[in-house]
Amino acid sequence: MLSLKQFLKIRDNNESHKEAKENGRVGIPTLSVDGETYILAGAEDTEKMINELNLV
Repeated sequence: MLSLKQFLKIRDNNESHKEAKENGRVGIPTLSVDGETYILAGAEDTEKMINELNLV
């Protein structure tokens, strides 16, 4: 539940999720880099993608 609450806090303040929020949807956590979109399955997956894409 904590992860969902953290995601919703980000979603509620991020322009990229505006449409999902306006339509009553939660939205899917994604990472967009150079026109490519990656669907994230959780904190570990997010960290893995950040490392693989050298975003740090």
